[in-house]
Amino acid sequence: MKYIRTAALLLCAIMLFSCFTFSFAENDEEESSWGDSPSEEVVVTPSPTPLPPNFQVYRQPQSENCLEGSTIYFMSICGSYETCTWIFSSPDGGTRLKHTEIEAAFPGVKLDAHRTWDGTGDELMTIENVPYSMNGWRVRAQYTNSAGQTVTSDPATITVKDDPAIADVPTNIPTPTPVPTPEPAETPEPTPSPSPTPAPTPQPKEENDWAISTPDPGSEEDIAAADEETETEAKSIFSGIPMFILGAAVATVLLLFIGIFSFSDRRRKKKKKNYRRNY
Repeated sequence: MKYIRTAALLLCAIMLFSCFTFSFAENDEEESSWGDSPSEEVVVTPSPTPLPPNFQVYRQPQSENCLEGSTIYFMSICGSYETCTWIFSSPDGGTRLKHTEIEAAFPGVKLDAHRTWDGTGDELMTIENVPYSMNGWRVRAQYTNSAGQTVTSDPATITVKDDPAIADVPTNIPTPTPVPTPEPAETPEPTPSPSPTPAPTPQPKEENDWAISTPDPGSEEDIAAADEETETEAKSIFSGIPMFILGAAVATVLLLFIGIFSFSDRRRKKKKKNYRRNY
């Protein structure tokens, strides 16, 4: 009896040690898997450098209405800037030109852009002989400071009206030849279409009231999938229990069994001893 109890206690100790070892091994694997995952690269967007307080547009250019071939002026004021570039954009926004490219884009136009004589930061742009094709274009003043930062004014729109005094109207306009009106074609009489033949109505089949419908057990693949799902559910029940708790439960059952067996053995020996003493 002594050897049986010793063997049972040794078996419980081995099971508890195995559960502890298995639990620590799982934790190490999870930590190593977390450590091996690539870390996401954090992209830090640098904050833009704030503009100097004096580097701003104090006067916005104003829109101009003019006749074709006339002269228009645009003025803008900015502080603490180095250079100024006038930007022209088409009515649909698809074309952007600098003021140095206007004379080449619009032949006959004369453009002059410069800083005013008093040196207070005023920019003046003069456009002579404005063509009608410049109607709807927008103008902005773009300033750049010594640090390379830019600030842009609000847009100003150029509206050009056609001047009839310089319009090229031809004097020998040919008279259009009248086109004869075609006679209407005869409308053909509509041919009556045959009426469709109605389809026969299907008659319902007579079914026996005493017939018993047998449920379809399903295909072999459905039965195998159901068995696999049952096994998966059974495995998930035990996989949710930690190995340490499962091992402790088994060890507790074994110890309880050993205790009951030891108690029964003591009672049996005590009865045997009393029996010998009495007889």
